[in-house]
Amino acid sequence: MDKKSINLLAFETSSCYSGVALLIFSRTGSVLEYSCFEFEDSKLYSELLLIKSSFLLSKYHLRTYDLDVVAFGSGPGKFTGLRISCSQAKGIGLSLNIPVIPVGSSYALANNLSSNIRNNRIVVVATDARMGELYVSAYSFKKHHSNNDECICTVLQSPILISNSSLSNWIKHKSIIWKANIYSETDYLLAGDAWKAYSFLEIPDGWINSETYYPGVKDVAYLARNDFLNNKIVSPDIVSPLYVRNKIAFTSLEISQGMGGGNPKVGIFDYLEPLDMLMSDIDEVSKLEQKIQISPWTLGNFKDSIESGYKSYLIRNNEGIILCFCVAMVAPDAVHILRIGVDSDFRCKGLGSKLLNLCFKICNNYSLKNILLEVDESNAIAINFYKKHGFYTIGNRKGYYLSKNGKVNSALVMKKNI
Repeated sequence: MDKKSINLLAFETSSCYSGVALLIFSRTGSVLEYSCFEFEDSKLYSELLLIKSSFLLSKYHLRTYDLDVVAFGSGPGKFTGLRISCSQAKGIGLSLNIPVIPVGSSYALANNLSSNIRNNRIVVVATDARMGELYVSAYSFKKHHSNNDECICTVLQSPILISNSSLSNWIKHKSIIWKANIYSETDYLLAGDAWKAYSFLEIPDGWINSETYYPGVKDVAYLARNDFLNNKIVSPDIVSPLYVRNKIAFTSLEISQGMGGGNPKVGIFDYLEPLDMLMSDIDEVSKLEQKIQISPWTLGNFKDSIESGYKSYLIRNNEGIILCFCVAMVAPDAVHILRIGVDSDFRCKGLGSKLLNLCFKICNNYSLKNILLEVDESNAIAINFYKKHGFYTIGNRKGYYLSKNGKVNSALVMKKNI
């Protein structure tokens, strides 16, 4: 082939349907040749990928050293499949000194539904992650003003891991947000094998199950072509799969403790997202504070915090009830968590961890390395909770807390390095 063309080899092995493809295109993006092999749930990924790759190259009188770029579906998905396709792509990239392009497998699956759209389109991808969990992501596709054959894609939710029992509520919650924005005249589609794997999952009102279950190697190849033309390439020595889960199995003890995929308590509220705390919220927040805290803040404390610009958040459930809240102050050297509380009726469901992760994100946003808080020395549950999240004691403030019964307690000062 003329070297005015680009030879791209692509792998997709993130699901039970795998494939390898060769895409040859011009430097302006025009497709000159495309061919692929796809196979179902084979355990011989590595052998098949190499054999089929050689066959595709020879079909167009090419050899491996004629490749200009290699791409792979980076996940999330099957651990073994991801590692094999990544290692194949990485090995070719390193040996030939050519770039590698990782393409999100969920994005590739959603992109399969982006053609021939009349209205805007939102696609939620939910794929079976096993162990009662799902990989979930969401994408918006809008028609390109100057080219009706092309779409502009916006990532509404990058891949996350949630429990299968949370999916319907997660979609309902997100739908409210999406429909309140600019997504009028929008089609709402579902993709992925979640509804196939778990028959009890509902199809939310207004949504259509596309019955598109798995990403295809063609979408990986074509999306990689777009990235190559836009110089969105990765050096092969740093490329890696997208791991959303840290473990592929857990023990009986972890199961009994509600562990999911190595992530503490993949909970029933993981679809809820923090909201800014407003002045109109502080009456409710103050009532919850009085209910749960040993030494509670006053209504005035919350009012002052908001007026001072402190980072104040809360989480409500679908019925509008405040489940938890936090207040944090950004100082020159650290983030100080001034208040954090979870309704005692909704504890051990991941809400406290969600708030802490939000505070960790604040640290990163301000390029701060430390986060501090005080906790009543008598509150053993809270102390253990913070220790579990990496906090350690650095001091003791005598007589810091005055409890409701008039007893004076000391405060432990705890710190976490971000």
